[in-house]
Amino acid sequence: MAKIETNIKNIIDKLSDLDKKQLPYAVMIATNNTAFDYMDKQKKEVKGILNWRKKIPNVIKINKATKYKTFAEIYVNEKNWGYYAIQQHFRGGDRHTKGLEKFMKSKKYLKSDENLIAVGKIRNIVSKNIIKEFSNKPKNFFIITSSMSSQKAGIYTKVTGHNKPILLFYIYKEVKYKKRFDMEKTLLKVYDRRGQDYFKKAIDYAIETAK
Repeated sequence: MAKIETNIKNIIDKLSDLDKKQLPYAVMIATNNTAFDYMDKQKKEVKGILNWRKKIPNVIKINKATKYKTFAEIYVNEKNWGYYAIQQHFRGGDRHTKGLEKFMKSKKYLKSDENLIAVGKIRNIVSKNIIKEFSNKPKNFFIITSSMSSQKAGIYTKVTGHNKPILLFYIYKEVKYKKRFDMEKTLLKVYDRRGQDYFKKAIDYAIETAK
């Protein structure tokens, strides 16, 4: 989590009593403008670095500054729909395991350090059907575990008219993701480029509207 706050004691000492009353309002505006500027910057980084083509997950949450709370808090929202898709890029380490992977591990078809990667575009209904069949006795799907063959490990399906089974998911060893997004560094970039300007404009506006 990152925090935006300011130390403007030197500025306060130079202001009149009327200006001082408006100062908390100015600080609130400038701090929140900086926070939301950071959010926009982070969205652009996600889109650019990850080449995200779908709706960009807005995993950043902001607790805004107020006239009585002169700082804004910025953090990764773990309840957001896209958090599980890109959390490893914020924190590094292992990719989150869910759905079919989680099920296959619970049934011991996958080892703890193995994951699945789809071959092409696989609809969610396919994963649900695989889970349904492997919960009982599979008929249309079968698996070759890494213990059977490291080169052919995967989940396959049999299709009428095809001589060979069709590979749906590869089984591969987990990889450790490098941390690709640094919240504090990005926030400092935003502040260095536009932060001071936000504070100057907010103070000027607050003083102007007080008269």
